[in-house]
Amino acid sequence: MKTKLHYLLCVFILYIFSAQAGIREICVPEPSYNSTSFEGIIDGFILVDAETNEDLYELRGGLEIDFDQIKGRKLSIRLKPIPGAFTGTIQRVDFRLDGPINMVRSEFVIPYALFGDIGGNYNGIAFEEGDYTIWVGVDDDISNPHYWDELTLNFSVGKVVHNIAAFHLINPEFDFISWKVQDGTSINFVNNPMSFEARPGTYKVGSVVLELSGPISYSATENFAPFTLFGDAGGDFSGKILPEGDYTLTATPYSETHERGKAGIPLTIHFKIEFDKESLALSSFMSMVDASSGENLETIFVFDQKTIDKKDTPANNVNFIVIPNTSAIKSVYMALQGPVDSFEKFVQPSHIQVENFAPHAMFGDINGVLNGKSLGVGMYRLTATPYSGENGTGNAGFARRFEFEVIDTSSFLKSPVVTGQGPAISLYPNPSNSLTKLKVKEGEVVKKAILMDIFGQQVRDYPGSAASEQSLDVSGLAKGLYFVRIITATGEVTKKLVVH
Repeated sequence: MKTKLHYLLCVFILYIFSAQAGIREICVPEPSYNSTSFEGIIDGFILVDAETNEDLYELRGGLEIDFDQIKGRKLSIRLKPIPGAFTGTIQRVDFRLDGPINMVRSEFVIPYALFGDIGGNYNGIAFEEGDYTIWVGVDDDISNPHYWDELTLNFSVGKVVHNIAAFHLINPEFDFISWKVQDGTSINFVNNPMSFEARPGTYKVGSVVLELSGPISYSATENFAPFTLFGDAGGDFSGKILPEGDYTLTATPYSETHERGKAGIPLTIHFKIEFDKESLALSSFMSMVDASSGENLETIFVFDQKTIDKKDTPANNVNFIVIPNTSAIKSVYMALQGPVDSFEKFVQPSHIQVENFAPHAMFGDINGVLNGKSLGVGMYRLTATPYSGENGTGNAGFARRFEFEVIDTSSFLKSPVVTGQGPAISLYPNPSNSLTKLKVKEGEVVKKAILMDIFGQQVRDYPGSAASEQSLDVSGLAKGLYFVRIITATGEVTKKLVVH
């Protein structure tokens, strides 16, 4: 076990002799491997030509480098940060190379390179044949090794036959190379263009021929990395919409450009494109907005059965907006049913709207200015279904249903009601579906309690009590808003009660 003093001595020696490109192993660090809560910053490693200072290739795990292609060339390896990652907290980058050549080094300034540099000119060595392991750790404290991001990968140098190691799925919309596609993989159809990268397992491949067969057949020859099925322009990936069905994809590497030279080992995979309704979905809520101002009035969750009082929310010029959860949704079909006097009595839709662009509004809009309608008293159901094509065409996604009730208590509340005066009274729990407790202050006497619907019609009455707390049975009542009129010896109060 090496001591911390030994480690610091190693770092000091390496720092003094950093300009010497031919250094072999002096000492090997023992990283702490203690991770903190910092976000990762290491994306990978880049193989660099130390003679021209040019990036050659990204080192990936398992990569095989043809010794004949690099024989006698001085090379280095530099850290590749994640694009857009904040590098300002990096104080030190530690490297460790194990294999036929061993090296350990600490770097303190960009570019963070295994063998260092002099004013941006890389130092390098000629790699020998064999298997290598490279490790890098990023630290934000020079004095105390405490790595908050690390990466280890293996590669080899020797006589190789070019091969394709894997295929990766590409999202051309965001120019993003994503997950590895295994043989037999099922890919969700989302009506967006897609592509595939053929990732060589060897360096340096001259060209790759990609061949796709299935509902759509296509072939291409790529002479520069990344080797993609539908090509790219400086990292701006092209793609095609692949219909549902079974596909076969083959990539064959060649040692020279334009399919010349020696053909390597091809890779073939089979995959399926199939539609998953849940891949096209709406957010789990909709907004009721004031069409005049665009102000959000209510948020209604799925199956929430929200109660909206026109007295509190002026529902005279309103619209409803639903939000897609993916750009693959090209249109939303919306149907409004109601008003009815019960959630069990929904009939044919009273309004249908198909929206291709945001805001996806029940009553539409004109250049973003919302249309509005007045909602009568009653119960409503709004069903919204996303589609992969415009105008409600293509695949239908996962539909959502929103239910709400519109009431109007303005006329009822014009009758005499003591609100800020009279006895202090509370109802709990509220909402309730069985028993709710009526509580008054000590010494107060409840003469009678009357339960009324939103039209002021008496539904139930409860006897008086001298107790400070009594139970009111609301079981068996239809869901909705009610009012409890409590008459006491000192006055009366009307309380709202929601039955759910």
